[in-house]
Amino acid sequence: MGPRRRLGARAMVDIEHGERTAQRATILVALLATLKGIVGFVTNSAAMLADALHSTVDVMTAAATWIGLKIARRPADQKFPYGYYRAESLVALLVAGIVLWGSVELFLDGVHRIQHPELVEMPWLAAGMALIASVTSYYISKMEKEAAEVSNSQALKAVSVESLADTLSSLVVFLAIVAGSYLHVPWAEGVGALLVAAWVFKIGAEMLWNAVLSLMDVAPEDVEKEVEEILRHVDEITGYKDLRLRRSGPVVFGEVIVFIPADVPVAKADEIARRVQEYILTVPEIEDFRVYVEREEPRKKKVIIPVTEDGKVAGTFATAPKFAVFVADSGIRKEKEIENIARKRKVRRGLAAAKLVLEEKPYAVIVKNIGEISYHTLKDALVTIHRTTAEEPEEAVKEFLEGKTEELHAPTVKKE
Repeated sequence: MGPRRRLGARAMVDIEHGERTAQRATILVALLATLKGIVGFVTNSAAMLADALHSTVDVMTAAATWIGLKIARRPADQKFPYGYYRAESLVALLVAGIVLWGSVELFLDGVHRIQHPELVEMPWLAAGMALIASVTSYYISKMEKEAAEVSNSQALKAVSVESLADTLSSLVVFLAIVAGSYLHVPWAEGVGALLVAAWVFKIGAEMLWNAVLSLMDVAPEDVEKEVEEILRHVDEITGYKDLRLRRSGPVVFGEVIVFIPADVPVAKADEIARRVQEYILTVPEIEDFRVYVEREEPRKKKVIIPVTEDGKVAGTFATAPKFAVFVADSGIRKEKEIENIARKRKVRRGLAAAKLVLEEKPYAVIVKNIGEISYHTLKDALVTIHRTTAEEPEEAVKEFLEGKTEELHAPTVKKE
């Protein structure tokens, strides 16, 4: 049985939807910034002009997000085999820099207005514009947030929070204008501008940090927990190690090594790996995930060594007269010897010898030399192959258990 979760059609990350939303948001925020700027200039409202600058920053961030998502949608090619998803993270970094710069400008303007307060002309127009801007920004923020969830875009998530900040900043502007013009508090507008600047700076700092983490391949904790939950409920595996995840813009790439029982056939092991991959790919953010299989370390290990007629370790695998079968658990004992009937063959001797050994279901084979066909046949069956220089088979098994033998990752001779 697999993990206790529904394995229906995979929910894909819809980057195209995020791109369309970023395009619409750019247009709406540009119109809003223009209206704020005009009203702020006409009414001589410092808070409104500061809010207009805030919205101008929003236009730049929305436009940058739109461009980043458009680039991220490009398919992978030879030059960028993992796709262009990192473009979205680079844009998020650029957006963060713009937001931080805008917050400093807002802060300096607020300080100036506290020191040199000015009267607001037609305060009713400025206050009304602030309320309209607050409602509009809230609608834009909600639209961006929903699209960010569908597209899993970091930049779009950041922009949605920025639009929500615009909602709050416009309310602050409204209160500052009312306090300054109708309650006769001359420094209220400057204080309002400072509050907006502090809020924007906080958002920019968070955006910058998240973008840097993404570019440095930080493992996304939320996705990691979901993958670990899936792995814990896959009955076909006995455990896992080296789970690695990295975010690339709106998507995540990953890999893991899973353990299976030592006696599982190769075909079954491949099937288990594919099944684990299918389970994990149900996580929407994951674009690609690789599963590697390792056999579980059994408590009792069966080790086979090619030997000569007088019981010494043979020079080559396929031409050895016999195969000595050892069982290692609390100690080392020789179980039996098998005659190598394949050694007299003129063709496919290595293949026949390897198949003879595989009938014993060994955990490992220890050799002095091994040919290509024998090597690959054993490796394909998930048998580990180690090289020894010992003459006595018992000594070779002891060195193997102590980790003193060399594991082979390639044949040592072409033919045997």
